[in-house]
Amino acid sequence: MREEVDKKPKTRQRESRVAIFETQITAWLDENVSVIRMLEMARADPDHPYSGGETAFYDYVRKIRRARQQTPRNLALRFEGVPGEFLQIDWGEVREFAFTKEGMEPQTRYFFAARLKYSR
Repeated sequence: MREEVDKKPKTRQRESRVAIFETQITAWLDENVSVIRMLEMARADPDHPYSGGETAFYDYVRKIRRARQQTPRNLALRFEGVPGEFLQIDWGEVREFAFTKEGMEPQTRYFFAARLKYSR
């Protein structure tokens, strides 16, 4: 009865089997070695052969590749604010807007839309 209601499970603090090969993986990526060949070389390592699964290895290599490709300008910047702090504004135009009323020529119409970011 005295335990927390939203008790989070404990996370394991263990290192991945692939983490041992991180420096070698970065070197292999510099040499443009294929992921399949990296896995073969990691399994054939005489000091500490890789004994984990293929998917874990591929996922780890993918994570390293993505981290190397991301630059500050490629990262998304997320804005969070309090209610009413941010406003998104859009301008637009509709060309040859057809009216339903008879006798009116199609015209270009401009519009403005604004939305408070917090309210959606």
